[in-house]
Amino acid sequence: MINEKDKKKLIDFFEVQSADLESQPEYWINGADEGLSYCLECCEKEVRQLRKAWPEGEFFVDGGSYSAEGESISSCMQCGELLENSLTSGGCEEEIDYFFEDGFDIDSELDCYTMLLIIESAGWEPSNNEKAGKEYFRKFYIVCERILKKINEKEADKN
Repeated sequence: MINEKDKKKLIDFFEVQSADLESQPEYWINGADEGLSYCLECCEKEVRQLRKAWPEGEFFVDGGSYSAEGESISSCMQCGELLENSLTSGGCEEEIDYFFEDGFDIDSELDCYTMLLIIESAGWEPSNNEKAGKEYFRKFYIVCERILKKINEKEADKN
């Protein structure tokens, strides 16, 4: 388990490392494939194109004013801009599996941003005693311990 001091250290680290990473609200097109995500500018452009191609269609910009939930970190389908969303439990599991298997880059703004989303979405403790939840949190804590070790090593190198 990670103690409260280390939880704070991790969150502070993730926030500082990802502070320069900009994101925009997530939008999608109502009346079209709502599984596709866009920034506002690209969504408006795509709606104009759809209306021009299918004038009888009812297409409009949706989202943006409330948080979307996804299976992964979201980015605009057109320009690649990072979009704001929270992660589903499946999305948290996938991201932790990736960090567990492939490692975590403490210098990566996106990795740090992803860990903040994971913590915001799933928290530090399981909400029930499901077997899948237990395995997820086992891996989550191992990843956190590995990250703490890297942070401590980096701090020691500075001194």
